[in-house]
Amino acid sequence: LGATTAVVTALATGGVWPARCRGKVYPGATVLGLDLGGVRRAEAATRLREHLAPFEATAVTYTWGTRSWTASVADLGVTIDYAATLDTAWRHGREGGLIGRYETLLNPASHRMAVPLTLVLDEGTLERYLATLDQEVAQAPRDARLLIEGTEASIAAEQIGRRVDRGAARRETLAAIRGASPAKVPLREVPLPPSVTAADLQAARRQVATLLGAGVTVTLDERSWLVSPDDLARALVRPDDPVTDRARLDPEALETILEPIAAEVNHPPRNATVAWDGGLYAIDEGYAGVEVELGQLGRDVAAAAATKARRVNLPLRFLPPVVDATNLAALGIEGHLASGSSSFAGSSAARATNVRVAAEHVSQTLVPPGGTFAFNDALGPISLAEGYVEGKIIAGDWYASDLGGGVCQVSTTVFRAALLAGLPFAEWHPHSFRLAFYELDGSPPGMDAAIYQPNTPDEWELDLVFTNPTEAWLLLQLSVTGETVTAELYGGRTGYEIEIAPPQLSDPIPAPDPIERASAELPAGAREQIQAAQPGVEVVMTRRVVKDGALLSEDTFVSP
Repeated sequence: LGATTAVVTALATGGVWPARCRGKVYPGATVLGLDLGGVRRAEAATRLREHLAPFEATAVTYTWGTRSWTASVADLGVTIDYAATLDTAWRHGREGGLIGRYETLLNPASHRMAVPLTLVLDEGTLERYLATLDQEVAQAPRDARLLIEGTEASIAAEQIGRRVDRGAARRETLAAIRGASPAKVPLREVPLPPSVTAADLQAARRQVATLLGAGVTVTLDERSWLVSPDDLARALVRPDDPVTDRARLDPEALETILEPIAAEVNHPPRNATVAWDGGLYAIDEGYAGVEVELGQLGRDVAAAAATKARRVNLPLRFLPPVVDATNLAALGIEGHLASGSSSFAGSSAARATNVRVAAEHVSQTLVPPGGTFAFNDALGPISLAEGYVEGKIIAGDWYASDLGGGVCQVSTTVFRAALLAGLPFAEWHPHSFRLAFYELDGSPPGMDAAIYQPNTPDEWELDLVFTNPTEAWLLLQLSVTGETVTAELYGGRTGYEIEIAPPQLSDPIPAPDPIERASAELPAGAREQIQAAQPGVEVVMTRRVVKDGALLSEDTFVSP
């Protein structure tokens, strides 16, 4: 009877122990070393949050050399599930029935439970954070580069890039989080090799060194010209991809560089100089021209620069003259078309000289079928070197002294021949006032032609221009006999009939009032009359050109 009573008493007394843990965590439950036994659930939650606060704020510190980045659990996409963790702790000692509870209570040392921390991971947030670190640390690789400065080629070495080993960083981050205490994670790198290395560019560098290492010599018989390395460098085309492509010289760019050689060698052909004396004959046979084939020369120099020889022969093209002394019949000149003449009697010695020099320069001019004759082009420059001297000219409404005074005597003579030949005029200018010496030979007024070659850019050129409407060449031939200059035109038979009506003269135009101009050649206060006033007149001259009874043209020439 006594024994039975003891057992019942023990059980009755022991029934008090589970009641003592009601609403509390059973002894022996720990979370990350934090003992929650005998603590009510709410207090356990508070203690656990305080315990994990440092971890939540600074879960992982990543390091890279001297740099560091500290991330919270939220930064890493980690959430601590406090409720689930406490649920696990709460179940400690309560899942083994009454006997199990007594065992936990009576012998807690053998029934301890390390409650795991329940964590929830957002993989996307973690990956984005690691990607941000990668951006901070990563460095793109740099390819080796081919550098060309002037005539020198070199190589800038490549540089290996890097990126964060995000796989390793993820694994170490997860391991650190499981420890639930602030941890350091050194970032590891993955090397990024460049696409182009210095070794890849050695061939391109050698190619540039070959192209620009020395000049290229251009030869023609005993003459030679050096195309320098600097010149070659100006035509260098850098390769877009120096690994697969090669540098080269641009032949078209070389053409521009080689133009001075061509300018030194080139000369145009000169037509045969022909004259008429009962028939056409050559005074001078002329000669062929020479022209450098610049395109071929550019290609040859580009090719030679890639070799050790570095010499090319100057490629030439020979240009035959248009007028060949051996085939004058091809000009189609069959006979005389018209002549014009004028007298320069009474001219000063200087004016007479200029008339003869101008006639010599213009004589033997050929005009091709459909071509144009321009007096100033045929005359060439009026200069001392061409034999001209200073003489009186008409400058607007004033007599002045200038080089070549008297040349208009020759343009007037050519005008008369072209007028009588029925040739169409593209440009003609009368003199600004009537000149008696153009009428000395009995020619009516209005039969003169003024020309002027400007001395300054502000002046206007005056020219005498006519065209050749025939299918044969025209030959203009001038001669000076005594004080008369004559122009003869020869060509194919035109069948033109020329009708020139007598000039129509207006009523006399009164002479203007005297004009005075200052002259540095006279003493102060002195006056000198250099020309006499005379009345003027407007002259209207009409020419009709008829062929086979049909009117080809009717032209009016007005001399105000």
